[in-house]
Amino acid sequence: MSKRVKRRSVKDKPIAQTLHTKRRLRERYGITLKVCEIRELAVRIKNPAKQPEESRPVFLARQSVRLTVWAVPFGGNRLILVYDGLRGTITTALPPGTGLRTPIVFKEETYGIRV
Repeated sequence: MSKRVKRRSVKDKPIAQTLHTKRRLRERYGITLKVCEIRELAVRIKNPAKQPEESRPVFLARQSVRLTVWAVPFGGNRLILVYDGLRGTITTALPPGTGLRTPIVFKEETYGIRV
């Protein structure tokens, strides 16, 4: 007898991305968020103009047609998040001080310098 293989649905990828982001936020920033809070961060990235100035996400870089990197203020930290525009989810959280090719300056702080 052959085993039945569970077919993956279209919804599996966004769920997996959100759970991966949850693990990376805990690992890299020491923050434990609920899935609904991660979805709220994704909505903030999707509509940055509708956010107040102090909590507005800042676009950092484009990784591909589908993926963009954002700095999102949250609880006194700036989270560096990768956003999937196709699915409207956050793919992962990059470590603080991640080296991007160009320096990004936020007021007195500088992020992403790679020499």
